[in-house]
Amino acid sequence: MALRKRTIIGFKFNIFQGIKNRYSRLNKLKEANPELKTLLAVGGASAGSTPFTEMVATAETRRSFVETSLVYLRQRNFDGLDLDWEYPGNSGLPEDKHRFTLLVQELAAAFENESRTSGRPRLILSAVVAGGKENIDASYEVREIAESLDMINLMSYDFHGSWESVTGHNSPLYSRTGETGPAINYNTDFAAKYWVELGTPEAKLNIGLATYGRTFILSDERSNSVGDPAGGPGAAGAFTSELGFLAFYEICPLISAGAVVRNISDQQVPYLTFNLLWAGYDDVASLRNKVQFIKRNGYGGTMIWSLDSDDFRGTSCGAGTFPLTRAVAEECGDSDDTTTFQPQDSTETTPSAEPTSATTAEPTDATTNEPTNAPTAAPTNAPTDAPTNAPTDASTNAPTDAPTNAPTDAPTNAPTDAPTIAPTESPTNAPTAAPVTTERPTSSTKINSDSMCSDLGLSDGNYADPNSCSTFISCSGLVTYIMPCPAGLVYNVKYDYCDWFLQRTRVLCLA
Repeated sequence: MALRKRTIIGFKFNIFQGIKNRYSRLNKLKEANPELKTLLAVGGASAGSTPFTEMVATAETRRSFVETSLVYLRQRNFDGLDLDWEYPGNSGLPEDKHRFTLLVQELAAAFENESRTSGRPRLILSAVVAGGKENIDASYEVREIAESLDMINLMSYDFHGSWESVTGHNSPLYSRTGETGPAINYNTDFAAKYWVELGTPEAKLNIGLATYGRTFILSDERSNSVGDPAGGPGAAGAFTSELGFLAFYEICPLISAGAVVRNISDQQVPYLTFNLLWAGYDDVASLRNKVQFIKRNGYGGTMIWSLDSDDFRGTSCGAGTFPLTRAVAEECGDSDDTTTFQPQDSTETTPSAEPTSATTAEPTDATTNEPTNAPTAAPTNAPTDAPTNAPTDASTNAPTDAPTNAPTDAPTNAPTDAPTIAPTESPTNAPTAAPVTTERPTSSTKINSDSMCSDLGLSDGNYADPNSCSTFISCSGLVTYIMPCPAGLVYNVKYDYCDWFLQRTRVLCLA
């Protein structure tokens, strides 16, 4: 959701294009699960601070937002509001830190009063908050907002990414041997404990879990540990189309194609290397372990970002639909069994992916059911903006721009974009390498290129061919057209044209 003139408005989410009454469709899920609670989020990283700064500026502007929010939520059958301002007092005005507190307090009071007068259950109030110490200190009066919020959803991810000059894991559980300076604090354990230290009750704190990875291009393929030099973001995924970012369903095919998976033993999370690509991510084992961490420390539950980065179709990782999210839900269940993260001995194998995205769950005890091995089928989520209608040869023209990273091969034409998903936390000092181990082999399945558009229900546009780098798939009315690139070129999903293939550019070729 977004803000306009101190009023909640709806974003036109690409995933819902052509679908009417999207909110009612979501809330209809309550018929299947009467205990389900749905909250409407306002803000987000792409929204920026300006609309929030304008909205909280005075008591009158805040009151306008509070009143319209109540009406908006009740009319659409939501159970609450989730504030996602990134970040008050840090990205906006210094005064916003206190004004955010006032907003939270005024919303909480209004929700309480509305419930009392209407006799309806009180609306839930939560906030998505930063995990980096610098942003926490600059943005929040923690004790005050914790008193008024029902839940605090901690963004314990994006601690590291391709905005840095060395590799680092997106969402480490703990700090790593050799880290110095602010980097020591860039981990889930520190962030959670710091929020508690500043006055947050453990039971109100939901720990963020990521179903995506952050990627880098290594400066040297032989120097591929965590903390080693990197030369920018990894190639865009075939469906998410973001430099330096891969959904879990895009990571599984890499593993099946021969990527080497290792664990960062100090931080209890995995990473993979595939030629010059370095990707830190979470799998089933690391997420189960994080749920155990949540339970041991008495935190309230989990916040998953995001459902659509998990293998939601169940075709990429060989573990059914939503393997990461299901593993988290199982671990939050009532079984007496528990599981702990146990890195295996250091032997390089071709491991298998196992897999998790924003809902909350209150953990009790855990189960240990592991999904089965992970196949290589290409991701099935449709990209957000692809060309429409019948294919033409236009998209096969060779590009003319210069590459961003100095290549070692023939002439290249890739554009020079920076990572398109902005980091939510500040950069870190360059850490040193930590001990790593490897694990888990894999199996594979294939998507049929000839019928991919109808099989996966893809919208009109161009897509990577999961079985060939030198062709691409063009969908028009669910009809599949396999389009060839000119000789010597491969399809670049980020920019939707055929490109020179160089290891160091943004073309990620698995076939």
